[in-house]
Amino acid sequence: MTQLIAWVVAGSFGFWLLMRGLLPPRPALSEVLMLSDEPTSAGVEGLRSVYSRIGLWLINAVQRDKLEETLKPDLAVNQVSLEDFARDKLSAALGGAIVAVMACALMGWVTTVRGLLFVAVAGACTGFILPDVEVSRKAMARRVEFSESLTAFVSLVAVCLAGGGGVNSAMSDALSVGSPWPFQMLRSALGEANIYGQSYWKAFDELGRRLKVEALIELAGALGLAGDSGAKVADTLQSRAEASRDKERQTVLAEAHKRSERLNFPIAALALTWMAFIMYPSVQNLLRS
Repeated sequence: MTQLIAWVVAGSFGFWLLMRGLLPPRPALSEVLMLSDEPTSAGVEGLRSVYSRIGLWLINAVQRDKLEETLKPDLAVNQVSLEDFARDKLSAALGGAIVAVMACALMGWVTTVRGLLFVAVAGACTGFILPDVEVSRKAMARRVEFSESLTAFVSLVAVCLAGGGGVNSAMSDALSVGSPWPFQMLRSALGEANIYGQSYWKAFDELGRRLKVEALIELAGALGLAGDSGAKVADTLQSRAEASRDKERQTVLAEAHKRSERLNFPIAALALTWMAFIMYPSVQNLLRS
């Protein structure tokens, strides 16, 4: 009985580690402010640092080719640091190893130590890879959200320019209206451009390439071609807003069409089931005769 309880506790801990790596909790603002005001314990900070270094070493050893091309842009658009992601991956790997070993041992599928080691390695590899899938899925959804917010931003800037304002003031006014995270990122990029004396389209291009948001890169290119002329920039922004709205409308219609087609399958299955139910007595009578 004691051994069973120990297995269950170990398996529960492994499952908790696996879920923490796949779905890391987002800290509340009060907790972040509290942590920023209070000094962190040296032991806890040292453990987190060692944990992060091990995770970063594993990422560099296994995913070095995808680090700059895919992983860092996905983390940037998800607003997750590489160190936190490394700790999540290591937690998921440890949790996957513990859960796999506990499940195989309790079910009696593997009884040898060598087999349990093999299962632990397989579970750790699976747990190490799964956070990448979750981050990629979230990054795809956030890029779509960023593109939609960018359409609203461009429309607002075009309206401000039509009212006679300057380009920079129009962008600042448009960004001050919105509070979602894409507006915050655009506001930060525009603020850095003003501080360093950089053109706003170059700042947007760098942000778009860092986040791998094609709509922002295309907008920055169009603004760069328009130059500093207010009239050309206004026309460019207006045309980009109309094109973005048309693209979003077509995307929504295509998604609605796909969902409508998916509804045909359960309707057809229901009709076939009903026909089989109606024809079953007749078929049975024919077979008996």
